[in-house]
Amino acid sequence: MVADWQRWGFDKTVSMLQTYRAWGWIDGEPLPGGYSRFIWVDIDEDSWSDERWGGGEPFLQPRREVLELVDRAFAWGARVVYVDLLLDGTAGDFERQWLAALQRRTFPGGEPRHLLTARSLRQPLASSAGSFEAHAPPKRPRLRAAFWDTYQAPPGGVVVHPVLPRFLSDSDLRVRRWSIGQTAATGNADRFLPSPQLALYCLQPARHPPLAAWCERITEAHAPASGEHPEHAGEHAGHDALASTLLFPLGSNGRLGYSLFPALTALANAQIDEFRNAIVVIGGSYEESRDHFHTPVGRLPGALLNLNALDTMLRYGQLRELPWQAKWPLVLGLMVLVAALFAFGKRLVATVVAGGLVAVGFIFVVGPLLLRYGLWFDFGSPLLGIYLHRNIEEWHAAHAHAEMADDGHHTTHLPH
Repeated sequence: MVADWQRWGFDKTVSMLQTYRAWGWIDGEPLPGGYSRFIWVDIDEDSWSDERWGGGEPFLQPRREVLELVDRAFAWGARVVYVDLLLDGTAGDFERQWLAALQRRTFPGGEPRHLLTARSLRQPLASSAGSFEAHAPPKRPRLRAAFWDTYQAPPGGVVVHPVLPRFLSDSDLRVRRWSIGQTAATGNADRFLPSPQLALYCLQPARHPPLAAWCERITEAHAPASGEHPEHAGEHAGHDALASTLLFPLGSNGRLGYSLFPALTALANAQIDEFRNAIVVIGGSYEESRDHFHTPVGRLPGALLNLNALDTMLRYGQLRELPWQAKWPLVLGLMVLVAALFAFGKRLVATVVAGGLVAVGFIFVVGPLLLRYGLWFDFGSPLLGIYLHRNIEEWHAAHAHAEMADDGHHTTHLPH
């Protein structure tokens, strides 16, 4: 029940953020790091079914067109490009030529550009060995090979970062959280693969201390030690549920919060000025991608969900709770206030007043704390106040019932 209330509170906060975006209260906030905006280059249904893209062949991702979009984004001034498409596999002649051209590419001022590439893992087969291996540590998933693996970034050129996008569903099957990354086997070594949003955050010079340790792990590669604890073989997801929570500051229809260009529009243009200093996400919304998620703001394609995760992480880092010096006085104060309302007032009036307190709190407390500082205050405490009042009521009722029973017992045994 409390978990349901907390999810309701989070979803109401998301709804409030949607309203703020529609009113223009969020758009005026510049992105940190000197980035101009987020841009989504969308492989929509029209692009996917067009012959220039491949004619809508199932499970086909034409590399030539995707890599041409990457080239154009960098040529138009993008500073970061994230390819939310799996282009695993070895390199052919075209890929080798493209990588060679990318390696020769430099930019004015010698400032590097960054290319984040989505990767996938090959999960280990379930062991069919005998029971003597039952307690053996699980094997790590293995990073699938991709043609980017041979690329060496030149000074002042494009740096390629492999990333692992992954989101976590709650019990209601809605996505509200993301995984920070996963350790995978690469050759004879292990490597930590960050989520796209963690990789983008780690490109910034000033980082929050808890995340600095994760940033240092991105470039790590180490031989697995014998007897290493099995938990290190898995996904780094449950370290802190709040820290892995997504915000959804999108538009009223779930998409208007970001600049959107269909893939064919981007391929057809010779220049798009909006790309200068932008963070560009290349990904698909077409239905056959099978890459859609249910969220508090509706069903979203994976590319848009990743874009929103990049936005959340870049603006706020990991979400965190209020310091205890501020949190507990607020929690206890709300619990006592709500319990008092229900104890000494009429239930209808108490419900209206408590609902008004929650609404005012969202507008003047939760919203500003989230949008300015990435701080979260859980409004589950009013519910605890109601529970406290109900427990007191039940105790009084039980006590009164016991007294009445005792009175009846004594009355029955009085002599005539």
